[in-house]
Amino acid sequence: MPAHMTILSTWLDAVVDQLEVQDLNPEHLTAGLWGPGLVRLAPTRQVGLVLARRLWQRAAKLSADPLLGLKVGIGLPLQAMNVTGLLMMHSPTLREAVTHMERYQQLVSNSGRIAAHKVPGGLELRYTVTPCHVDMHHMQIDSLFGGLLAFLKRCSTRSIAPNHIALVAPAVWLGPRYAELLDCPVTLGARNVCIAYEDRTLDHPFQGADPALLALVRAQADGLLRAQNSSDSLEAAVRAALSSRGFAGVSCDDVARSLAHLVDGGAAG
Repeated sequence: MPAHMTILSTWLDAVVDQLEVQDLNPEHLTAGLWGPGLVRLAPTRQVGLVLARRLWQRAAKLSADPLLGLKVGIGLPLQAMNVTGLLMMHSPTLREAVTHMERYQQLVSNSGRIAAHKVPGGLELRYTVTPCHVDMHHMQIDSLFGGLLAFLKRCSTRSIAPNHIALVAPAVWLGPRYAELLDCPVTLGARNVCIAYEDRTLDHPFQGADPALLALVRAQADGLLRAQNSSDSLEAAVRAALSSRGFAGVSCDDVARSLAHLVDGGAAG
């Protein structure tokens, strides 16, 4: 589990916009989450994933549409995935796009992890939800994978639909509607999310992919990844300093001395 449990504000703002398209009041959805009077977040910030989970739990209570999550995800703009989306759209094939998604997905969200597993004749993408004191609503999962499949569909002039997707949404009778919206066979009520792709689909070239642009974007993404991992390390060090001294008696000076020792030790090493 990542120490730094965050989600990209660009993605979250796009979700709020699409929830508004689905006739939900953004002020009712975000009140008390972003801060007094704020409906939108500053772009490209990393914010706590708890905010996204609470947002979706509110949306589920305010809407009677069981397809809400899927509709929101399908309607998300390309910009929602920021640099990770650029890496995927300029990958030479879907297989390479999946590899980039695996490596850089935490720049968009740490709400869960998608991992690719080789199976006979193709790949399975399996999703593991990040443990947290606020549960991840199944509509949020629908929005994530609706958004992912819609995004990938726009990356190619040919069909690159998976040959199957399993989702945890409990309304199994809505399977045909999910299949219609996602353009592939769907199983609902699954214990875990899984997307299956065949090798021939994975290896079909993305027309218009730019290798020079891909290299530039990958360098940018690597820098962002290092910065996020550095932030993770700092957060872990602060937590360790607080824990070792006891939360009741520790002071800011105590934590600062502990971190200075850590930095000095790292420099000496």
